[in-house]
This record gives sequence, structure tokens and C-alpha cells, in this order.
Amino acid sequence: MPVREVLLLVLPDGNLYDYRCLVCGDSLGMKKDKKNIRIDTIKERRRQDDFRRHNPY
Repeated sequence: MPVREVLLLVLPDGNLYDYRCLVCGDSLGMKKDKKNIRIDTIKERRRQDDFRRHNPY
């Protein structure tokens, strides 16, 4: 049965995935990936840039 992995949530302790059937689209199960992959958001990048701009050293 062909399935598609769909990223649902990016959490601090891992990512939450849903597995869906490619034929009917029903959810077949979920998995929480324990790998802690950091994904920077635009807001976090702006905060870091503001800090660097105001603190030259």
C-alpha cells in the first residue's frame, strides 16, 4: 500500500508525522521523530540580527 509521510508539527523534542494512504487519503498512523532538528523561524532570525546590530562585539 503506498503511503505519504506528512509533517504535522515541529516540536522542541522532535517532529510529528502523519502517514496517509495515497489512494484514499485516510490517515494510517502517526510517528514522533525523536531527532531534534532545529528549524529557525523568521522571527528568531530577526531577533538574532537585532542583537548583532545592537551589540557589535
